[in-house]
Amino acid sequence: MLYWVFVIALVLIISIYINIHNFSWYNEVNQYSMEVFGKNLDSSRPYLWSSELSRLKNDFFVGLGTGVLPQLERYAVSSFHNTYIQLLMQNGLIGLICLLVYLNVLWKTIASYIDAKLGKLLLAVLVGILIYNCFEVTLLSNKIFVGIVQWYGLVVGIRILKNRETNRKVY
Repeated sequence: MLYWVFVIALVLIISIYINIHNFSWYNEVNQYSMEVFGKNLDSSRPYLWSSELSRLKNDFFVGLGTGVLPQLERYAVSSFHNTYIQLLMQNGLIGLICLLVYLNVLWKTIASYIDAKLGKLLLAVLVGILIYNCFEVTLLSNKIFVGIVQWYGLVVGIRILKNRETNRKVY
C-alpha cells in the first residue's frame, strides 16, 4: 500500500512541477533558488514535459512507439529527462503500468525483509532510484550506465538479502 501512495505522490509532484510557472509563489521560490544554488527552479523540464505529453492525444494507451524522442530541437537527440514520461510516450499507459507493477514486486520483495538493516538500506536505495528517475532516464536512454549500476546493485542486494535469510533458516 505504501508503494502506491509513494507512486501517487510522485505523480502529483511531477504534475505540480509541470505546471510550476502557473503558481503565484514560483517567482519568489525561483529567486531564492537562484540566490542559493545559482540555478533556475524549473530547468526547462516543465516545458519539455507539458509540450511533449500533448502529443499523446490519441495514443495515450499504447504510446507513440519505441525510440520516440522529443520534437523540441534542444532535446531531439536526448530524452524526456523522466523515465516514467519516456515510457509513457513510447509504450503508453500500458507500458507504464507494467513498469509500476514490476517495481511494486521489487518493493514488496524488499519490504518483506525490512527487519534487516540491509532490507532498510535497499528500500531506501529503491526510493532514491524512483525519485532520480523522475528527472533522468536511466532505463531507456541517456543515463544507461547509471541505470545499470543502480538496478544491478539493487538486484544483487536483494539476492544477498535472500541468501542471508535462507542461511539463517538452514542453521
